[in-house]
Amino acid sequence: MGTDIITGLTGNPAAGGLTENHPERPASLASPQAYKEAPMLAALVQQGRLPPVEERLPTTPCVIPVLHQTGKYDSVMNRAFKGLSDRWGPTKMINHQFVWYDKDLNLIPHLCESWNVNADASEWTFYLRAGTHWSDGVAFTADDIVWWYHNVLTDPRIFSVPPSQWMAGDQVMTIEQKGQYTIKMKFNQPNVLFMYKLARGSGAGFCLCPSHYMKRYHIDFTDDPAALEAEAAAAGFASWGEYYRGDRSEWYLNPDLPDLGPWLAKNTLYQPLFVMERNPYFYGVDADDNQLPYVDTITHNLFSADDDLTTWIKNGVIDFQARHTNFAYYDEYKEGEATGGYQVVLGVSAGHVAIQLNMTTLSSARLREFFQDLRVRRALSLAVNRTYLNTQFYAGLATPRQYSPLSTSPQYNATLSGTDIAYDVAEANALLDDAGYTAKDGEGFRLWKDGSGERISFTIEGTAEPGSADGQAALQVIHDYATVGIEATYQKTDLSLIHI
Repeated sequence: MGTDIITGLTGNPAAGGLTENHPERPASLASPQAYKEAPMLAALVQQGRLPPVEERLPTTPCVIPVLHQTGKYDSVMNRAFKGLSDRWGPTKMINHQFVWYDKDLNLIPHLCESWNVNADASEWTFYLRAGTHWSDGVAFTADDIVWWYHNVLTDPRIFSVPPSQWMAGDQVMTIEQKGQYTIKMKFNQPNVLFMYKLARGSGAGFCLCPSHYMKRYHIDFTDDPAALEAEAAAAGFASWGEYYRGDRSEWYLNPDLPDLGPWLAKNTLYQPLFVMERNPYFYGVDADDNQLPYVDTITHNLFSADDDLTTWIKNGVIDFQARHTNFAYYDEYKEGEATGGYQVVLGVSAGHVAIQLNMTTLSSARLREFFQDLRVRRALSLAVNRTYLNTQFYAGLATPRQYSPLSTSPQYNATLSGTDIAYDVAEANALLDDAGYTAKDGEGFRLWKDGSGERISFTIEGTAEPGSADGQAALQVIHDYATVGIEATYQKTDLSLIHI
């Protein structure tokens, strides 16, 4: 069931853009002389500390469509986060890369001005925006991607195995530079979904590398290899390659790292107040030729307990937040709107509250067989009372469904989304019996069918806090499983053990 309180539109992308007839960037609606910029940047230009905006933007800037109306420049947006393990919160605000999605979930050009692909999707050619700059003012060109390919992606001292997004089968792609702003990526077999992997990405594993800066942290290019090794060791890394990959190339750990995104880190995510400030060289404008972003600074305040975030929201401390909002506090959010000076907006999210059975678990051959049986999986689905979960924990605002593409997605399938979601204990019991799990112990729990006499039992791991809507829902699912003789327990797992 989708449960996020959000503003905006998320979901699975459309398949458009994966043809030779690739989409083109909308033409700018004004001449370069008409480009406008944030007051804080205009002041730096006037002081001679920054070039004029038309010199900082690409020759053809990316025109980013607004959802409702043209925005106004403002100073600060206050948000909340849970520390280093919560890096995806800040990261999702900045790492829209080669392409992104329009409101209909079609891929559209972003950092690349256009692209094309051959007939079997094994060769992808990208045309970068001429005149794009890194945040320190150095030009971004295809040279940066080529250097990354030869010296980072395929260097076993940094990656023992290249990240899977750059591979087809067991072979890494090859790369060809066709001029200063054109790059071709070639795979040994069709890679139809490759473009979707370029919508987001950062760090050493992504191709947008400020080579002029990162060379100092590569043993083959640094002026002092011994000093680099010593620096890596002092930072707690076993080698310079681990230091390169795990620290120096990460935007939220290295505030000095040049970037292309709309905001830049001003300190590290280790700090209780993480600050992001606008990038004066960001390549995007709105349809009225205002250089984006609209907001100068974004702050992320550290919290650990959901109650703390709820208090901040009700007191008007938080300006814009969907991440970590909790349906268990929905009524409190609504009650605080008037005094807190904010608005609760309900939107659509691709997120689901779902049970994902580990069908390849190595911990137990019996459990692996159990989960791999379609009859068992159907039974566990039918045993869950989704209507009760929705009304009891999600204020009736979620949608009972299977974990699948949303109705807004071109990949939506109504039949599959609605399969086995009706609450049917009798059918669930019949399916488990048919699968051979008929024996029960004195408490009515089913036993493994190997004659051991041991009770079927497994653990549900999740990041939901006890008392949260998701945490309470997990306990209710466990109760529902027990009604058909299956024992399960819930274990709260720290976010840092998942987001590694």
